[in-house]
Amino acid sequence: MPGNLARFLAQGFVEAAPRGWRGSTEQGLLSERTASRLGFRTRSDVTFALPEGNRLIIELEISRADPVTNQVEFLLAQRQGDVSGTDVLVSMFSSDVTRGRRNLSAWFHRHLRAQGSTAFQVALLPELSHQQIHELNHSSLEALARRELPIERELERVRSIVVPRGEVAHRIHFAGDVSDVMANLWVYNHEIRGVGGPSWVPRRAQYLVFDPITRWFAPSKFCAFVPAPRAAGARTPDTMTLELYASLGEQDPRFDGHRARKHLTGRLAFHECNPVEPIAGHLDRWWKELAGALVPRRPLRILVPPPWYDRGR
Repeated sequence: MPGNLARFLAQGFVEAAPRGWRGSTEQGLLSERTASRLGFRTRSDVTFALPEGNRLIIELEISRADPVTNQVEFLLAQRQGDVSGTDVLVSMFSSDVTRGRRNLSAWFHRHLRAQGSTAFQVALLPELSHQQIHELNHSSLEALARRELPIERELERVRSIVVPRGEVAHRIHFAGDVSDVMANLWVYNHEIRGVGGPSWVPRRAQYLVFDPITRWFAPSKFCAFVPAPRAAGARTPDTMTLELYASLGEQDPRFDGHRARKHLTGRLAFHECNPVEPIAGHLDRWWKELAGALVPRRPLRILVPPPWYDRGR
């Protein structure tokens, strides 16, 4: 029966809940008063009541046609007071969601964080191709149970991303999805070309993320993190920026190239390789364009997004 994958994963998440988490499926976001007034109800795939007193709301997007519905409903529930300012929204996207819809949703999540909401897009089973996801989604619940899908690993990815790292003034999160990684890469390339004078000190980099669409690169440290929502009244940057990148400092233990590489390859299914053709040719052209703004640390290693990312070009 089509559509079983989300139902199977939702129940699996509830059963694999970490200690202190109380999970449920199909829980309404809107109060009865709000739902009656508006004429519709919203139900999340999974809701966890957390020990800190807030909720983690997880939506599972297997191949959804409308990628921003969940974010709009979450924002509406917040504005109505049915979702608190400390509740967290996570939309998990499988590889069967095309790049355009994936990027649209990721932009909306970044917009919510910029406005102070805690919302993330997180990859769902990113090591699987869209054909494999399609097959799983058309499997019976019994067949899915026999596949022994890595439920606990999927929850670990969520936890690793929603938990902020560092002090209030400089908190960051790991990027949750390839779309956020690429958005950081684009910002790096736009901003680094506008940097001039002695204020910018060239950084060294050994691990570079490659975007097969623009054929640009950027340091893994810049790509693997996103700013955490800030206090009310202080706007959060949509993405990593050169200003934030410089403020974190080379000695910050969170801000480490090896840690960034491990996150991208271990949690987001990036592939690590040597700069061989045709990537080597793109890399040579890119270095010349930077005009010394970045210093290579040998041997260079390239992090390539999973093959399904450029589907739908």
